[in-house]
Amino acid sequence: MQSHFVRHLTSGTDYPASLIASDHAWMRYAVYRNNVLHSLINALVRRFPVTKRLVGDECFHFCTKLFVDRHKPHSPILMFYGDNFPDFLAGLEFLDTWPFLPDVARIEVARTYAFHAEDCAPLYFVHPDASEIEKLLPQRFETHPAAWVLQSSYPAATIWASSNEPEALQDVAWQAQTLAVTRGADEVRIFIVPHGTAACVTAIRHGATLEIALEAAGEAADACDPAVILAALLCSDLLSAQKRDHHDENFQPRNAQEFCIAARHD
Repeated sequence: MQSHFVRHLTSGTDYPASLIASDHAWMRYAVYRNNVLHSLINALVRRFPVTKRLVGDECFHFCTKLFVDRHKPHSPILMFYGDNFPDFLAGLEFLDTWPFLPDVARIEVARTYAFHAEDCAPLYFVHPDASEIEKLLPQRFETHPAAWVLQSSYPAATIWASSNEPEALQDVAWQAQTLAVTRGADEVRIFIVPHGTAACVTAIRHGATLEIALEAAGEAADACDPAVILAALLCSDLLSAQKRDHHDENFQPRNAQEFCIAARHD
């Protein structure tokens, strides 16, 4: 009965024929259904404000209505509703004129998780000297709980930052970007980081020493400078100040998809 109720709740304008109530049951049911759909759409509006700003209110509302019709929440915590909204946008042909839009939406997904991640002191150096770097290289570190890395074939970070100034988007250099979404202190921030950073951080997350992780970055990206990536790691709050014991057999790396949002477009 419950599944029957839910199916009608999201299927259109009808209501369950077995619904027992007064003669005006269909009106009450319609109000309830509209409230549910309105709540889900509002959750997406709150979570994807920049995406909405880029395409406009009318287009965004149409996209969210389609999404809500096809994807129902699996949790009552609506702040995380819409994790797959970027992939959904990527499948809508009428958005082909905004090919960067799914990556901008992925930034907003990452921002939600970064904001609600547990507090943790980041590993931070402004200008580490050679002796400090030499001590860091053989060590294994935890990635910061709030750190996310996104690879985009578009200037997604620049577009996200310039969304309030449409005229500024005309001057954006159309090139791929790798960016980090982090919250080392109280504020969620976005950094453009060198290509290869995603491979480096993923290797660290899976237990590699800092030295080996930098080598992995060099293999993943052409013309990758390990020193530049190291500087990005130490200045962008991507690593936790808490080192991990490499003998810890209970360590379970976070799924790569949860850590690194890879958005490559051939």
